[in-house]
Amino acid sequence: MRYRQAHAAKSGSVPFALRGPKSLRGALLAAVATAIGLAGAAPASADAVPTLTIEPPAGTLTEAATATFTVRASATSTVPITVNWKAVDVTPAAGHGAASMTADLTAPLSGTAVIAAGATTATIDIVTAADLLHEDPEDFAVEISDPTNATLGTPTRATATITDDDTAPTVAITPVAVSPEGSSGIRQQTFTATLSGVAGKTVKADWATAAGDTDNDPLTPPTYGDAVPGKDFVAGNGTLAFPAGTTTQTFTVGIIGDTIDEGPVPRVDATDGEVFDIVVSPVAGESPASVVGGSTTITITDDDAVPTVTFDNLTVPEGGDSAAVLLPIKLSNGSDHPIAFAIAENAGATTAVDDVAGVIGDNDYAPLSTAATIGPEMTTGYAAVLVNGDATNEPDETVGLEATADPAAVSATFVTQAAADPGTLTLKNDDKAPDLEINSDRGQEGDTVDVIGTVTGISQTGANLTLTFTGAAADGHRAASGSDFTAPSSTTVSIPAGTLPGTELPVTALQLRLYDDTEPEPAESIVVAGSGTGGTVTDGVVVIDANDDYQPPKPTISASSTRIDGPGSVRISGKVGAGETVQLWGAAVTATAQPLKQLATATADSTGAYTFTRTISTGWRFQTKSQEGATSNEVTVRVMQDPAFTATSGSKGKLSLRVTGDPKLRGAAVQIQRYSGGKWSNTSWRGTTNSSGVWSSTVSAKAGSSWTLRARVGGNSSVAVDAGYSATRKVTVKK
Repeated sequence: MRYRQAHAAKSGSVPFALRGPKSLRGALLAAVATAIGLAGAAPASADAVPTLTIEPPAGTLTEAATATFTVRASATSTVPITVNWKAVDVTPAAGHGAASMTADLTAPLSGTAVIAAGATTATIDIVTAADLLHEDPEDFAVEISDPTNATLGTPTRATATITDDDTAPTVAITPVAVSPEGSSGIRQQTFTATLSGVAGKTVKADWATAAGDTDNDPLTPPTYGDAVPGKDFVAGNGTLAFPAGTTTQTFTVGIIGDTIDEGPVPRVDATDGEVFDIVVSPVAGESPASVVGGSTTITITDDDAVPTVTFDNLTVPEGGDSAAVLLPIKLSNGSDHPIAFAIAENAGATTAVDDVAGVIGDNDYAPLSTAATIGPEMTTGYAAVLVNGDATNEPDETVGLEATADPAAVSATFVTQAAADPGTLTLKNDDKAPDLEINSDRGQEGDTVDVIGTVTGISQTGANLTLTFTGAAADGHRAASGSDFTAPSSTTVSIPAGTLPGTELPVTALQLRLYDDTEPEPAESIVVAGSGTGGTVTDGVVVIDANDDYQPPKPTISASSTRIDGPGSVRISGKVGAGETVQLWGAAVTATAQPLKQLATATADSTGAYTFTRTISTGWRFQTKSQEGATSNEVTVRVMQDPAFTATSGSKGKLSLRVTGDPKLRGAAVQIQRYSGGKWSNTSWRGTTNSSGVWSSTVSAKAGSSWTLRARVGGNSSVAVDAGYSATRKVTVKK
């Protein structure tokens, strides 16, 4: 036996090396053990040294429980077996966390386990700590080392899992009421999600908005007080992550602004709003769930005023037939409730008559509505009135209506009813006042002419008119003088209310006396006019026929020129009786004379002078005729050719000539003339115009020579067109 002192000093153990026969080794080992106090006896056989392994606790381990690990020997020993142990960190399994040596376990966390002689197991107890943290399962291990009277086998480490016994936290959402709603656009509202307790791990939760459900029936559509996604808020969802040790996270939901007054039934006050839900739920597929799901009701506080109502006034033409008219009922802003109104007539604001059996022009209207409803989120409703148009002239009339919010339909609580302010429908009269159209007549000197008029239009009120009789030029006749007639003794005409169109008045005709004299006179006119109240007068004309062998004077006529240069204007003038109507007659000159046709009409001035202007391209014959039938002499205006002429030299010894005459006179003779020696003489350059009135030619001339040229284009006597000359052109022939 050899004692290794140096090793003992270093490790604290006392190793020995036994030498000798196998039959003596056991006895020697036991003796040594007894001598140094390590054991009461030595193993029975030197070949039976056991191996040690460690086993994890059986069953589920929770917080505040004892984790019992078992150290197991492969065989019994006649001496005690010892082994050191300690708790150690491990890499946690998937979905697990690592247990904290200080927070999750209680001391002692190391020591020596002893397997008694003749036994094969010893236990190691570690007590887990209790906490209130929601956390993942946590892993730790116990590891054995440095055995005595045994060797280490496999495994030397055993892992235990502490199962969390704390419930998942709940999530509270704040605020539960949001304001302001806003009048337009989208406002991002921040919400805070708060855990009911601190977690020892990252906690995740899904959130999503949901439409309001004030009637707690998910199968029914939204009702009053329910917020609707896309109209009141922007639908949203997401996932919140709370790192270990934190309890709050935030997210936003878009709140949609509007001007709609909103709230449940019954109304509490104007700040009633609409609700929607924010639903919190565990993350799908997460086990165990991080949170306990729940729903929070959020109220969007209404910041819109209760709408006020106005009944608009409206003016419409009465028309000539029956038509429905809608009188607007308006809200200052919309409501999410239908607002029902009772419609009634307002006698104080009504002047129109709905009586069929009344006087002419009555039966102006008939009410069509006794109720009206403005739909949710709308601002306009209508009350209908049937307007009965007619052809009767009458004053403008009104129909007054009142709109009262119907309390039976809870509408009264969702609208502010202003003081009585009836809506007034004005029926604008669009029918003319009756007119007395004086019937025109004529007579001879010495006659008495009946003056009567025909009524057009119809009126609900009478008209009183006064006629006047004035000598005045009319219908192409000269004015009669005051000595030519005597006005009726009475000049007043009344049109009674309701007089039918086509009635002739006055019933007894007014008597207009025509004075007889011996002076030859043309036809003369007396204008019957009038004015008054409630109606109008359309003038009539009484003509005194020409008398005493009167012969109308022959009009004079003259032309500004009897021949003009090229197509252009000619002025025809002359004289007739003062103020007379003059007719211009005319026809183009042709080979066979054509009858004259009326071309225009003019009125002579106070001196009898008249003027006409006409544009001609060939010769024309003109004549005028007075209103009394007398005709003037005939005057003819001729047209002279006014050709355009160009002469250019573009190449050596060549002249390019072009003449354009009246395109209507194709085949007209063209002659080019040269000025030389103080006179014009014909050249050999000639031809006729084509269908467009054009002649052109390129001719030879001495290079470098200069020419002064003009073109003569022949006329056509059958249409009174005379030959004419162009302007002079100077040209030098190119060298």
